Amino acid sequence: MSALTLLAAFDPGSINLPKLLGQAVRLGVLVAFVALGETFSQRAGVINIGVEGVFLSTCCVAAVISFLGWGVFAGFIGAAIGGMIVMAMIAFVVLRLRADQIVTGFGINLIALGITSVVVKAKPALNSVDGLAILRPFGRNGALADVFSQKWSVFLIVPVTVLCAFTLNRTAWGLRVKAVGETPAAADAAGIGVNRIRLQAMLVCGALIGLGGAAFALGQAPGFTENMVSGRGFIALVAVIFGRWRPTQVVLGCLFFGVFEAVTLQASGWGLDVPSQLLNAVPYVACLVALSLFRKGSTPPSSMAIPFERKR
Repeated sequence: MSALTLLAAFDPGSINLPKLLGQAVRLGVLVAFVALGETFSQRAGVINIGVEGVFLSTCCVAAVISFLGWGVFAGFIGAAIGGMIVMAMIAFVVLRLRADQIVTGFGINLIALGITSVVVKAKPALNSVDGLAILRPFGRNGALADVFSQKWSVFLIVPVTVLCAFTLNRTAWGLRVKAVGETPAAADAAGIGVNRIRLQAMLVCGALIGLGGAAFALGQAPGFTENMVSGRGFIALVAVIFGRWRPTQVVLGCLFFGVFEAVTLQASGWGLDVPSQLLNAVPYVACLVALSLFRKGSTPPSSMAIPFERKR
């Protein structure tokens, strides 16, 4: 089908902008928790390529806890703890054993996909569990209602973002995190335990990814299915670079990518006869374009992915 034919079939009147924005916010926030966690890890000098696997694992943990009837709050707590456990294992491999961070991350992704696939095949009922309640601060009707009628986990991103930004920029611990990511040798000379701070940052990363996993499994479409995150962990990685390792900008980057994902979900109702496979690729193409356009000025922490070894 030619581009002119596609444009001729396009019906602008079918676009409901408030609903599109509401969906973009919901989808963007799901990735924002994960991206905030990855920001802490990378700021400390550890690139967590295994973010996709950790994300998927915590989705599974949250769904299992809800399936067992322990409640959604327990699901969030369990997912956060699960994320910290997985990140602690990654930390042992990359900090203690000094394994390559990239290879370790891809290994975690494959292991998580395999284990969660076994779980979902053993318990097919995980695809439908108790979900989160919807908050409607602007009622049920109107443009504002379409945008802001969201699961309560979406509103949680505001205090979490403020807390993350304050922690990284206004606390002594946050300054240590940035120090070990930029100049670990100087930080070590100042008496800062480089690997200890990196471990702590990775645990924070795991907890935040766990919040994202619980928000996804209990909020977006309550339940767990095989490989349900579908590459969103890698979008979180791009959002960290897009946001230049600054929590507020990282979240805005996630909302930006959320718009493209919302477009792919709603485009079928706009009269566009486009293959679904092509539409599903739109958010990832947007990621590549964003990296190309905004790579200037996006300088990562200078010691990222470089193991620290104290000189004797």
